[in-house]
Amino acid sequence: AASTAGEDDGKEYKVKVRKRYISLAEPPALEEKKKEKSKDKKRKLGDAAELLDAKPQELPPPTELHPTGVICLRGKLVRHTSADLSLDNTIVHRIKGVWAMGLDVILADPDNTRGECNKFEYQHKCSGDSTVFPLSGRYTGSFYVTADANNKTKVAEKDVILKFSKNSEGYHNVEGKGSNYYGKYTITGTLDKEGVITIFRNFQAPKVKASKKSAAT
Repeated sequence: AASTAGEDDGKEYKVKVRKRYISLAEPPALEEKKKEKSKDKKRKLGDAAELLDAKPQELPPPTELHPTGVICLRGKLVRHTSADLSLDNTIVHRIKGVWAMGLDVILADPDNTRGECNKFEYQHKCSGDSTVFPLSGRYTGSFYVTADANNKTKVAEKDVILKFSKNSEGYHNVEGKGSNYYGKYTITGTLDKEGVITIFRNFQAPKVKASKKSAAT
């Protein structure tokens, strides 16, 4: 009998399948991402190597004090707590002392019996949560000048900034700036381990404005 379509005709068929893989180029975005990762890795390795090679930063030597001829302020820096001041959550860093036309004048007459020194005061208020001492920042203050034998005039300080940094001898150097009625000045000095602060005012020379006549010529 004749076989119908779809019936097994008894024949065997051998089929071979071969696979051929074709490499496709990576999308540009993926390729750029790989490059960025490689750069980041190299950068991190470079930073780590620099940290390993870096030497500990040496502390600066104590600031040199001027023995004479430079306006000097010398006093005591004290940190007053809220309990000391009967204030809520307030800390006051206060400097009180005397100033003169030179450090030698202050040291020669610490009790100011000759009347060549005058009083000054700086202070900085901050939150009671702060435990930093000494505290760098903006200080307010004033000082007195002798007007005549019986009178003294109080002069306000403006924009006084004090920065404290440790030195190689274990205490602090002081630097900063400020201004008052007499002009702008820079500040240098030291704060010793007992809280005695000695700073110097170096007044800046006033800028001379050229007149219109000189500018025209």
